[in-house]
Amino acid sequence: MVMKKMILALCLTAVSAFAVAAQNSDYKKSEFFVGYSNGQVDTGIDIEDGNEIEEFFDERETFNGFNVSGVYNLGRYVGIKGDVSGT
Repeated sequence: MVMKKMILALCLTAVSAFAVAAQNSDYKKSEFFVGYSNGQVDTGIDIEDGNEIEEFFDERETFNGFNVSGVYNLGRYVGIKGDVSGT
């Protein structure tokens, strides 16, 4: 039992050491993001043709949108961000 705990502790230490070594002390000076969104709203318009699946899609209105953002990092913990979105 003690040997299993020692092996487990050794394995956890080794995995933690790899995780710490993988950390990079540098930071990105700038970042950029572009996104797309698709929202659907139930309009409540009741179409009675008997097909429930078709009615599910016919009773919805689709709204397309976008999001663009950029960040310039002044330091490791401080940055300036601009964000624009529309639907």
